[in-house]
Amino acid sequence: MKLPAGVSVAIAECLAIGPADILATAQKVRGETTMNDLLVELEAAELVTTFEWDEEPDTIREQLEALRPFPSAMSWHWYDDFLNRAEDFDAAEAVEHFLGLVGTHSLKSGTATVWIDTGNDSYAIGFARKNSQQLKNARPWVTVVRRSTIAHRFDLRRFASLFR
Repeated sequence: MKLPAGVSVAIAECLAIGPADILATAQKVRGETTMNDLLVELEAAELVTTFEWDEEPDTIREQLEALRPFPSAMSWHWYDDFLNRAEDFDAAEAVEHFLGLVGTHSLKSGTATVWIDTGNDSYAIGFARKNSQQLKNARPWVTVVRRSTIAHRFDLRRFASLFR
């Protein structure tokens, strides 16, 4: 999927940690680029992680914690309870529920968990400063994750795909 010039920069700026990070990442994704090229650059900069819909929550947690902007103040006190409840979910439901909880708890620490729509069933997740101007600029292309946000977006896309 081709992204118009400026979209890649807006997304990169949203996820960047500081001015040097913004400049370095934005220079690499300037101009028209593909979603895949953007994600490669963001992953290389440790600003986003991508994974499939059926990934294990433990693996996703490790990937999220490895991101440079991961909110170290975010509590995982809820995680064991989630794992106990996740036994009743199928793989997709477990991932969606897990990401919703991550989003809800990261917001409490002043950081938004953001989802970049890749156009398929994989996830691209990163973190951005809550209420920052960069996040507001990127809002048409990123979604702030809270409980049920991802499930709702995927359900709409799956529903729409029935009529293609």
